[in-house]
This record gives sequence, C-alpha cells and structure tokens, in this order.
Amino acid sequence: MSSPFSGGPSDSEAHPLKAKHADDSLSAYLPRQGHDELKAMAIHVPTGHGALRAGEGVTVDGGQYVVRERLESVFANSGSTLEEDVVPVDEILSELGEERSEPEKGVRNAPQIVAIGKETAKRVGDAVDKGYFPIIMGGDHSTMVMGFPEMLDRYPDPDDPEYSSLKLVFIDAHPDILQDPGEDVGNAHGRTISTLLGKGPKDLMPTMEGRRKLRPENILYVGISKPDEDERDFIRDEKIQCWDLDKMRRDPQGFYKAVQEFLTVERDGQQFATPFFAEFDPDVLCKRDSKGTPMTSDEGMERKELYSLGRLLSAQGDLVGMGTAEVAPKLDVDGGTAESVSGFMARALGKGDPEYYHEYDPHAETGGPAEVTVVGRQRSRWLRKLSGVAAGLAAGVGGLIVGHQASQHNKPTVAVVRPHDDEAKTSTPVLQARADFLGQFSRSGFRETAARLRMAADLGDQNGVEDALDDLVRTYTTAANATPNDGTESDLGRLTLSEFVGGFGWDGDLDSYYQQFLSKKREHA
Repeated sequence: MSSPFSGGPSDSEAHPLKAKHADDSLSAYLPRQGHDELKAMAIHVPTGHGALRAGEGVTVDGGQYVVRERLESVFANSGSTLEEDVVPVDEILSELGEERSEPEKGVRNAPQIVAIGKETAKRVGDAVDKGYFPIIMGGDHSTMVMGFPEMLDRYPDPDDPEYSSLKLVFIDAHPDILQDPGEDVGNAHGRTISTLLGKGPKDLMPTMEGRRKLRPENILYVGISKPDEDERDFIRDEKIQCWDLDKMRRDPQGFYKAVQEFLTVERDGQQFATPFFAEFDPDVLCKRDSKGTPMTSDEGMERKELYSLGRLLSAQGDLVGMGTAEVAPKLDVDGGTAESVSGFMARALGKGDPEYYHEYDPHAETGGPAEVTVVGRQRSRWLRKLSGVAAGLAAGVGGLIVGHQASQHNKPTVAVVRPHDDEAKTSTPVLQARADFLGQFSRSGFRETAARLRMAADLGDQNGVEDALDDLVRTYTTAANATPNDGTESDLGRLTLSEFVGGFGWDGDLDSYYQQFLSKKREHA
C-alpha cells in the first residue's frame, strides 16, 4: 500500500510505530531515568542578521545559550548527552569583509545570512554523520534557512529526488512564508519557509542551491495568529495544513487527529512513524510566557497547551531534529521564555517534566528506589485512588508518592526506607522521627491552602492566587527547615506533590499552578 501522503518515507526511512501512544497519558508525563540512547548536539548560530532590531535590549544574540543552559540540566539528569558546537559567525563575517548590508531593495543582510548558512549546514551534517540528534539554536529565525536544508537532503523523496520526504512541524505565531519584497527591503526571518519551498526571495535562494526542497504538504503549521495577508493567500494557494489558535481551540479533537495522521503513515496494514523536524518560536505563546521574545502578543498559546503538544509529538512520528530561535536574554528577566522553550523540548524528546528531577528523584541522595511501608488505619477509598494516581506519576523516577489523609480520624503513619540507608533500615527511632515529621506536614494546612488556591483560580481572583502561593511557599519552607535529616528532604518533595494534588484536585490546570509554586519556592530559597 502506498503512503497516503505525497512524499512519504520509504521503507528505509520509516520504522514501525513504537509501542507508545498519546493515549497513554500517564506514561507521557514521566521522565525516563537513565536512558542514554540519545546524544544531542546543540548547534549555536549566534546571529541576528535576519531581523531589523531597534535597540540593544531586544537583541536575540546569545538567546541560544540561555536556552541551552536549562536544557543541559535536563539532559544530564536524564542520563543523556548534550554537547555543543558554535558557528564562528565573527570569523565568517570577517572573511566576508562586512558585518551588515542594507540594500536599496531585496533582503537585508542576505550575503551574510547565506555565508553563515553554508557553515551552519556543514556543522549540522557533521553532527548527524556522527550520530548526534541536531538541535539548531538561534539567533533570529533566519536560522531555518541555514541548518534545515541539510536535514531536507537527508530524506530524499523516492518519487522525485528534487524534493525531500522530511516533514516539518512549525510552531510559530508567524508563517514566515513571505516572498520577494520586490521594490522594498525585507527581513530574512519572515521568508524562511518560502525559501525552503524553493519559492522565496532570490537573495536567499543560494542557501537552497543543490538542495532538496520542502513539499507544501509536508508542513504542519501550529499556533499561527499573526499571518500577513500575502502569507494567508500563499498558504491557501499551496494548500498547506494550518492550525491557527482559534481552529485548535474550536476543534481540539480534530487537531489531535491531524497531528497523528500527519506524523504516521500506514502501509500493508502496519503503521509507520514519519521522520519529522520540530521548529519552535516562543512568540507563539501568550505574552506572560514569552516576555523574553521581541514579538509578543496578548494572543497566544498557553504554556500548558505547548507542553501538551510536546508530549503529543513525543508519542507520534519519528523526531529527527529540532530548532528554536528568537529569545532575547535582556527581555527574559524572569527566565520564563527560556523555561518555556526548554520545557517544550524536554517533553517533545520524551523526557517528561524536568521538575521531577529537582523535586522527586528518590535516587538523588540514596542511589536506589524507595520501599514504602504504610502503618496504621485503613486508608480511605478516595485516598487509595489518589495514591494510585500519584504512584503512576512517580513511577518513572523509581519512587512512590504516598498520600496523607488530613483528617485526624483516618491518618496513616508513613515510614520511607531507602535500600542504601543502612541506619534507616535498622533504626526504629529514625523511622519514627521521619514518620512524625511527615505526619506533622500533612497536618500543616498545605493541602487546605492548595484547595484555597484552586478556588481563587476558578474565581479569577489573581490576588487570592498570589496569596495562596505565598502561603504554600511559607509552609513548605518552614517544613524544610525543620527536616530531622537530609533524607527527609526528598521524602518531603514527594509528599508536597501528593498534598498539593489532594487539595487542588486533579485538573488540567494542576501542572501550571504547581509550577508557579515551585518557581516561587526557588525564588525564596
């Protein structure tokens, strides 16, 4: 059976879909501890030549390093390798003889972009040849015409060698599909996709010289909210699949199905994962989560929507590379934009929620999984259900989250024993001290405060939300300062999540508000 997608992967380029599915939602949340099968190369392209920036504060130079720093810890804690290679932009410009160019018409800085692009493509190719997963990081979004053409060449269309079979999931507020500016002067970062299609401005087409072109049907736009009129018409004429924000929200099931169908093919009754590249521009996010990008908007995806998309991409298709750009370090004063970018990448790469590594990894201090003993009265039916859900979340890090009933009449005593903690194994006083402390925390009002947070959030009471978050941090800090020994700190981390879930309730906003709590906790540390 032939692929239903024009330019679908050949037998040598596709593999049977792995036994992981987006429907397996609990597995999608879990980081995979110790997996070292993925080694990645962060290829830095420190250039802002593709955009005209007004003022030093909005420059995207150096943005890739901010993202890399966060991503590096995710890789290290999950047992994977992240190395880096830096394109020597200054040397390239020195050899070119000029740093910038402003033509009377055409694309500004086109010679510089073409020169930087050729070196970037070479480094992407070297990385892939050595078995690295490439992560191309700008700079501005002109990096798409620099490194991605090399990836297109790696996946020839068996029906037409002039084209590539590689698919592209492009997550951006802008389609970046403008064409030749004609008698005007234009920026390269808004003309990347048209260039990859072979229909871009003539000034940028040298980046595609001798390269395979991207097929329109192999593009999936996600989150578009700022198309120009010409871009809208181009997308319609080329019949490019586009899920703008309103369409995504009106028909979430349709979007889910569209992603699945875009990233898989069926042949001879068997499903195959399609090789694809994911490109992310943080300006697709709403303003509060993308302050660190030069082009923010009141309209945009919520961070939780972005992270959900990352998990969906992880469960479908064959992700062979990623790219990002447009982070301005001086604008990203709270680090929220860099966190959004690295958080999305972590989830798309199947690494779950990076916060698990900080807060709940029971291996961090003892080197082994925890054995949990619950002593006391029979737990309530609701508590058993909550503990089961929490245990599912924690299974990926080798631990078990144990719920504590706030009620005095049905409260278990919990003792956590570590396989490598000999003292705890043999010392009843130590076990009892931990049990007493954890029991005190379960009666501290943390859960009730989490319930108050949920109520304030539902009512849209932002002041109430902030007050509740501050109270949660104070309660946690007081407990952490009273820990009887170091081992209890990791116990406290797992218990904190359990208590929060018990108070806030299992809800789609749970992760978002818990992340806010963790962020405030780090600020007060």
